[in-house]
Amino acid sequence: AVFTRADFRSRRIALGRNRPDHFSRGIGWSQYTTKLFSERPAQRSCCHGSESRRGIVVADTTVILNLALVGQVNLLDVIFHEVVVPPAVQGEFVRLAGSSGCFAGLDLPHWIRVQPPETIPSIIACDSDLDPGESQALALALEIHANGVLID
Repeated sequence: AVFTRADFRSRRIALGRNRPDHFSRGIGWSQYTTKLFSERPAQRSCCHGSESRRGIVVADTTVILNLALVGQVNLLDVIFHEVVVPPAVQGEFVRLAGSSGCFAGLDLPHWIRVQPPETIPSIIACDSDLDPGESQALALALEIHANGVLID
């Protein structure tokens, strides 16, 4: 099940958390997502069989890192058939997981495939707002005809 921003807003209101500052009132993201996913409607539930999983996605570091931080990175394996990252994303993940910050000790899941893009289109390479991981992720998604990109 893939949720949109509207789904999160409607579920937040349904859960009685319609104020934008609900996280500052002691309700953490992990508690919120656990409750959100455990109470989702039956028609959105996801079977664990491969026939129910969506296609291939390319991910940026932030998505994988933060899901790993809250112990929910396996959601990607449940939802998607395959998760692919470029080497720049792998390198950034390893660098941040090797630091002494809140990401220390996290591991990139073994089921995530690392693949470099063959080329980076000039329109992506020229965008100064993109870091190397984002640029490689977008280029790789175009090359392999991914079904989606998980990027912040």
